[in-house]
Amino acid sequence: MTSIKVVCDAGAWLGQPTAAIQLTKFGWLEKRALLSKSTVSGEDVHNGPCSRWFDLRCPTIVGSVGGKIYKVAVTVTALTISPYELVPKVIEVVSTALGTNPRGLPGDLMVWDGDDGNVVVQPIPNSVPSKVAIFLTLNIVRPYVQR
Repeated sequence: MTSIKVVCDAGAWLGQPTAAIQLTKFGWLEKRALLSKSTVSGEDVHNGPCSRWFDLRCPTIVGSVGGKIYKVAVTVTALTISPYELVPKVIEVVSTALGTNPRGLPGDLMVWDGDDGNVVVQPIPNSVPSKVAIFLTLNIVRPYVQR
C-alpha cells in the first residue's frame, strides 16, 4: 500500500501542525454544523487554502486534533465536466496514486485504504456544476488527542 498523502497536494498537510498552513476560522454557526457529526474528541475545523485538481482551484476544509491536521476534505467543482465524466476521472486519479481499486459502499461512496489512513470519494448528487468531495483521513488521530 501507499501513503494517502500522495493523492493530492493537500495530502502533504496531514500530520502537520495547524500553524504550518494558512487556515481561517469558520463562523460559530458553520463550525457547530460541521462538528455536530464529529466522533473525534477535541476536533476543530478550519477553512484551508485551495488545493489543485485537474488544474482546478478546489476549496478545502481541514480537521485537526491537538493542533495537528488529521483530515482534509477537498471539493472538486468542474464547470465543464459532467458528473458522469468527473467521478470516473477522480476515481482513476486516486486509484492510480494509491495503486489499488476502491471498495464501494452504500450511497455511492468509494473508499481506498492506504498505509496511513483512508481516502473517501463522494459524488455530490444533483449538483450543478458537477461536484465531488474527497476526504483524506489519517488513522493516527488518537496520538493527537490531548488527555
